[in-house]
Amino acid sequence: MRTWLGIVVACLFLVGAQQAKAAPLTEDTLKSMLENLGYDVTVSGDKPPHHYKIGESGSNLDYTISLELSTDKGNTILWIYAGLYEVPSPTPSAPLLALLAKNDEIGPTFFSYATSNKLMYLNAPTANIDITPAILRQKIRNFVTKLDSTYSLWNVKDWK
Repeated sequence: MRTWLGIVVACLFLVGAQQAKAAPLTEDTLKSMLENLGYDVTVSGDKPPHHYKIGESGSNLDYTISLELSTDKGNTILWIYAGLYEVPSPTPSAPLLALLAKNDEIGPTFFSYATSNKLMYLNAPTANIDITPAILRQKIRNFVTKLDSTYSLWNVKDWK
């Protein structure tokens, strides 16, 4: 009997020792978490999904980074993205092919182009699961590191 009781107590201890899971982010909790991390948050958009803009410094550049939640039920994706440069016209194909090739290396982060404003973007979708303040800060820092490391590819001033 004591053996079974010991096993039950050990199992309960292990279950209780598991880390608490963070609830998925909402519009309100995302903004609050960013502010609590020390960011000045600018909110745009009249209705959800709101775009939360923050400033972050890279190794040589300062970036404006946007965060927003997907509009599906449960806001299952947190999008972290940054508008880069306007793509010049005419656009040389070699730099675009280099960006496409880089997408394979940096996935799930990827480069995209918006026809509405002719801007190139770097996008980092992440599952909206268990995002704590420490995890969010790390995701933002990882994103900035990717911006820095790919700068030579998206710096249209050097495109020929």
